[in-house]
Amino acid sequence: QPDLVVVCGDLVNDAASDAAYGDFNAIKAGFAMPCHCVPGNHDVGNSPTPASLERYRRIVGKDYFSFEHKGYVFALVNTQLWKGPLEGESEQHDAWLRGVLTAAKAEGKPVVIAGHSPLFLETPDEKEAYFNLPEPKRAELLALFEATGVAAVVTGHTHKHVIAEYHDIQMVSSATTSKNFDGAPMGFRLWRVAAARPWKHEYIPIS
Repeated sequence: QPDLVVVCGDLVNDAASDAAYGDFNAIKAGFAMPCHCVPGNHDVGNSPTPASLERYRRIVGKDYFSFEHKGYVFALVNTQLWKGPLEGESEQHDAWLRGVLTAAKAEGKPVVIAGHSPLFLETPDEKEAYFNLPEPKRAELLALFEATGVAAVVTGHTHKHVIAEYHDIQMVSSATTSKNFDGAPMGFRLWRVAAARPWKHEYIPIS
């Protein structure tokens, strides 16, 4: 009985069609608690376009937004605007995020970043590949997150468990409810957020 659910992208698989999104929304409607979503590369593309963003926003909702719950700020980001920048959209996204993080720091509220693509898998200086973010953008974001007191970054995309840390920022990608590359059963990750850090979390199999 979690307080809320966050789905870290790839709401659909092969085709981000109205019908596929409709199937997802029908399942999402069955949750008894709030369910928040961010887009993945299967939703808006490795490099988003105005058309892919319009479809997502029209059928699913905002592709980036923030909310507060019990004194914690959740910033749900569109990592695809970092992976494949789109002129105008990426700049607007980043200005919004800086505003959210600056305000949260001023109010002393811990922040959870939730997105699709992780910043890195093993080391902050690793080369860019399919599963991580470009190096210059990664360095910029890590500096911003550290300066504004981000507590955790939770992501999807990897289809396996990836648990790392950067200067006391917990960085966790989980296996999924679809297909996992590390042999993990389908499941979800349960976080127990409290004043004491690091926060505890565990993977809950559903099959």
